Amino acid sequence: MDLRTRSPAYLLYSLIIGCLVVFLGCFLQSVKAQVVSTPIQIQITPTPILLEDIRTPDFSTQYSQNPQHFQAKRPLRVRLKVNTAFKQQRWQLQFKLSAFKNQTNGKTIQPKYQIDAGQFKALSGDIGDTQAFMMTGTLQNEVSMLQLTNLSTGEYEYNIPARQIQMSLPAAVQAGDYTATQTVSLISSPNVP
Repeated sequence: MDLRTRSPAYLLYSLIIGCLVVFLGCFLQSVKAQVVSTPIQIQITPTPILLEDIRTPDFSTQYSQNPQHFQAKRPLRVRLKVNTAFKQQRWQLQFKLSAFKNQTNGKTIQPKYQIDAGQFKALSGDIGDTQAFMMTGTLQNEVSMLQLTNLSTGEYEYNIPARQIQMSLPAAVQAGDYTATQTVSLISSPNVP
């Protein structure tokens, strides 16, 4: 077919189509995707030491108009699990007891307590350096319970027998059921003195 016999519109149309084909061919060749995959790693390690179980001391029913001094009926027990042996780093158990509150009438009492030092033993693992403290005072204050250093991997238990847990109630406490919250904290160095 002779281009001289074609109309100018046809020629213009053919030229535009030809340019588009060349442009698209160049574009498609230059847009080659490059994909690179690299691994991303997250390592989850167990906490070096954790509180496994806490058994709360229990007190019998006390009703009297006189001040009273009595001991617990059940021991205080704290179980620990050491997942990673630690050297030189110190950990400390701390103890805090809230005020006793009567859920019926909202009244509170703040007895004084004394908890003697207990016995720390290994259920598995080797006992490092430990120092148990006698806890005495009024409520709401956090006190040191046990300091730990150089423990190996394993499970441990700190027991304070019931006879070593005493509490003193003030006089004229209104009858009712009173409940307190016991908090045991495990704190790592450098927070430990």
